[in-house]
Amino acid sequence: MTFFPDYTAKTKAEESLDLETLAERIQRTTAPSKDALPWLKFARFGRLPNPNGKSGSLRWSGNVARLSGVVADYDGEVITPEDAGERLDKAGIIAIVYTSPSHLLDGHGPRWRVGCPFMHEMTPDHHYRMVSRLNGLFDGKLAPESFVLAQSYYFGAVGDNPEHRAIVVDGTQYLDQADGLDEIALGKPNGHSGGAHPSGNPEAPLGDISAALDLIPNDDLDWNEWNNIGMATWRASGGSQEGFAPFDGFSQKSKKYDPDETEFRWHHYFTSPPNSIGFGSLVYLARQVKPEWIPPSKRRRENTDERVITVESGKRHIAANQGIDALVAAEVPFYQRDNKIQRIALVKAKTASGEDMMVPGIVSVDTAILGRSLGGAARWQRFDARMKRYNRIDPPELVVRQIHSMVGEWPFPPLRGIIQCPTLRRDGSLLDAEGYDEATGLIFTGNAPMPPIPANPTRQEALQALTLLHNLLAEFPFIDRESKAVALSMIITPVVRGAMTVAPMHLVTAPVAGSGKSYLQDIAAMIATGEICPVKAAAPNYEETEKRLVGSALTGSPIIALDNVTNLLAGDFLCQIVERPLLEVRALGKSPPHRIPNAFTIFGNGNNVQVAEDMVRRTIRSSLDANMEFPEDRTFRGNPVATIRHDRGRYIAAALTIPLAYIAARCPNRRPSLPSFEDWSGLVRDPLIWLGSGDPVDTQKQLRAADPQKADLAAVFQVWKTELGVGSERSVRTDELIDAANHRPILLAALTKVASPRFSRDQQIDPTVLGKWLSKHEGNIAADVKLIADRSNKARPRWYLDYLANRGPMG
Repeated sequence: MTFFPDYTAKTKAEESLDLETLAERIQRTTAPSKDALPWLKFARFGRLPNPNGKSGSLRWSGNVARLSGVVADYDGEVITPEDAGERLDKAGIIAIVYTSPSHLLDGHGPRWRVGCPFMHEMTPDHHYRMVSRLNGLFDGKLAPESFVLAQSYYFGAVGDNPEHRAIVVDGTQYLDQADGLDEIALGKPNGHSGGAHPSGNPEAPLGDISAALDLIPNDDLDWNEWNNIGMATWRASGGSQEGFAPFDGFSQKSKKYDPDETEFRWHHYFTSPPNSIGFGSLVYLARQVKPEWIPPSKRRRENTDERVITVESGKRHIAANQGIDALVAAEVPFYQRDNKIQRIALVKAKTASGEDMMVPGIVSVDTAILGRSLGGAARWQRFDARMKRYNRIDPPELVVRQIHSMVGEWPFPPLRGIIQCPTLRRDGSLLDAEGYDEATGLIFTGNAPMPPIPANPTRQEALQALTLLHNLLAEFPFIDRESKAVALSMIITPVVRGAMTVAPMHLVTAPVAGSGKSYLQDIAAMIATGEICPVKAAAPNYEETEKRLVGSALTGSPIIALDNVTNLLAGDFLCQIVERPLLEVRALGKSPPHRIPNAFTIFGNGNNVQVAEDMVRRTIRSSLDANMEFPEDRTFRGNPVATIRHDRGRYIAAALTIPLAYIAARCPNRRPSLPSFEDWSGLVRDPLIWLGSGDPVDTQKQLRAADPQKADLAAVFQVWKTELGVGSERSVRTDELIDAANHRPILLAALTKVASPRFSRDQQIDPTVLGKWLSKHEGNIAADVKLIADRSNKARPRWYLDYLANRGPMG
């Protein structure tokens, strides 16, 4: 949002705040007079002062660059802020309601403003429509100046006003997603006089009321209903009897339309100076006199134009097929993922600080949503034999359920995942058009204005892009250049993820809290998604952590971040979600498995996190160390997240330029790829090394050396070969190995560490645990020996160690 320090608006400040923080600011802002209060607007303004003004104000309509929401004004002094919040809550709209500086002062009644953020930034031409949605929600009672594009508002209290407050409405959808409000939307009460034309074009002729017509519902309202609309707009515009004269064209006795009188009044009001005629009046007359002026979206369709589905007994399958065809024809945004119909919706997530946030996610389409969509896609009817006519009906439940179960017969496109910034396809082309992309199966939502990217960037342009990203990381205490390379990979990987099959896990670790681990994730997420990073807290036990990871995978989050890892980073599912192109997951216990494509980038953070077993080769680590007892007390000069939010497209372009430049240079000096992550190696790792950064894969050497389970394996093998010897002639069954350990304290200590009973405090060996441990590490090498199993007796294998020199190529 943009803040202006005063009415002159010669300077501005842009900030990104959540509504709770904005509410706190509004509540604590006071001044001795209204004129001393600052202003706010849910938008981004340019730097051009008003050429028609003397004050050099930046607050004018031609300087509005992008809308991040709308703020509207209510001065009606009847509806209370609490009532306004209740209306918004019932409509499910995310909003803030805050009192005007004059609220309940000097004899005034309730006065307040309502601010509604958007899910995504929009161009200025959407302002009128969005305000009209709000105006309809409040029965057309919002002040006319709410429709002025550049209109901004004072915020704060005059003096110590005890009634001053701000109310945050925690809705379920943003205003720009609430298309259903178009049905009740009401435009500016007094037409286009005194402000911007409803069409958004100030030069439009007076007779062009297409924008107004778009905002009026297409129901068969009778004369009295239109009269109510007209009277409301007439009163809001000052109550001029002359301005309401078009209704003279109706006979007050019969309520019938007099075409001659009405047409006369119609032409009179379209050839007269601007006045306070109400939109309802104009629309009613327009439909009588000039039907062609009604926009196609508001014209009542005849049955020949409307898709009709007739439900007949014994022909449910035909109705189901027709219903599917209607959904496709209506371009209902349904997709297939695994064996479910799914759609994109907002889902709740949490930040590292525990705050709630709403992010785009993939959710299953249940029968209720499917039924609603079928009802909107076609007119459903059934023949009434008694009345000898077709009656309109809701889509029958049995038909809805049948469509819901037609796995394999749906024509909806396959869905791989969600992206929130332009990305690369596997062929190197740029995916930068919002919506569904057939080549990748990705849905791109939430675009940001971007500078042009050269088709074949040079190395110099790539270096400039890398410098831009480096600047974001200037104040992080990386322990080495390889750790900084991992941080750069964290930024670039989610942006170019569309061109990759899988990507390694990016882990950020530090000795103590407050070193910047979560903030580093926020930087990467802000570039890739436009939001700070949603996280899943690591649970005390691995099973619960796995459930949380499964939940994120099912919702298709482009970034899955595991926060505050305290245990070992290891586990079969964690390995799967990082490396496998196709995942098989279970949402709950015994629920059917879901097969979903892997389109995620996995982050993790924690203090001194240890990585074990197979996760070592799947993980690259960025290590931070501020060399302070309380690193959170550091003072930072910059604010990278706010910097990105201000010009996000610039950083997306930088992240894309680096791999594109490497491809344009024909991929020089390629390193051997990290196994399983060949795509990532060619698009992220090799370009970074080419531009002089450290090798992020080098951090795996440190992970491998610190792997506690690898250390335990080496310790067991070393003691085993010392105590029991090496070679097949020294083979033992599991029970014999335990018996030998019970007589050799050193061997007992080593085996107890890897195979003790759960919760046991004594030096004991669990035969089952030991058997599983041996099977898991069969063929592993440590301490210069290899663990071999002689399975001549499949029920009771014999185990021994052998020197590598004794094993041939097939051994």
